[in-house]
Amino acid sequence: MLRIFSTAVALFILSFIVVLLFGYNSDPEYSKTMSALYYDKQEVIWETLIDIEKYPESKKDVKKVEIFEKNFNAISKWREIISDDRFREYEIIEKETPNKIKVSMFDNISGLQGTWTYYLSMEGDKGKITITEKSKQEDIIRRGIDVITGREKYINREFKWLRVKLFEELIEG
Repeated sequence: MLRIFSTAVALFILSFIVVLLFGYNSDPEYSKTMSALYYDKQEVIWETLIDIEKYPESKKDVKKVEIFEKNFNAISKWREIISDDRFREYEIIEKETPNKIKVSMFDNISGLQGTWTYYLSMEGDKGKITITEKSKQEDIIRRGIDVITGREKYINREFKWLRVKLFEELIEG
């Protein structure tokens, strides 16, 4: 029994050291651009992106949205409540309807912050979205975990959310 416990502790310590090494050896600043195609028009994708008040209905990690700033029926600053003690604050810092939207984000628990720029266009009969992430993660442990699990996971999560939301809207009709 003591041997199993010792092995488990040793593996935990080794894993922790590996995470620290990955975090220490990776740059706090991260930049990535990825694209995806959807069977929807650019305008439909745009409307889905800017319908912030409906995020809790379709983003599984968002429980509630608090609106901080709204001008001419357009939200420009909001907070997504993830759990009782976790939230992400967003602000639209650039907007070119329906081609581009750039938001800044800060996550209060992970400390992740940066900008995400969404470029929309048509490629044939499909809507194309390109997301550019420019973020910074100062926390070595969280950065190490992000490197191991894939730092592009935020962009991939956005693509997945859009794919599911657009498909649901297509079915609903």
